[in-house]
Amino acid sequence: LGLACNSVVGVASALARTAAELVFLRFACGLGLGLMISGIVTLSAEIAPPSKRGRFMAIVGSCYTMGYLYISFWAVFIFQSSGSGSWRLFMLGNAMPTLLALAIAFVHVPESPRFYFS
Repeated sequence: LGLACNSVVGVASALARTAAELVFLRFACGLGLGLMISGIVTLSAEIAPPSKRGRFMAIVGSCYTMGYLYISFWAVFIFQSSGSGSWRLFMLGNAMPTLLALAIAFVHVPESPRFYFS
């Protein structure tokens, strides 16, 4: 749910016509990010074997750092290299990884073990 929200709102942010729309959409994107983070951390902790849980959670945390680096390098590329500084292109580029993650998660991520027990 969080990935879907973040993906749709991320693309919609690139299409915003007014500053008020952009503020609202970025707020909604933050809500989607909150949904996503809590779900990823919980599912990762549930499916990881106890002997490898620490390593697994460190990998999850490292992925957030890689995402922050991606955003930083993407911003440098868009705003310095291109000369145009298109914020719409920047927003669309930010939404692409979540769209890809949504497709991958839909196909490959299993339900939570607690879901199967209920």
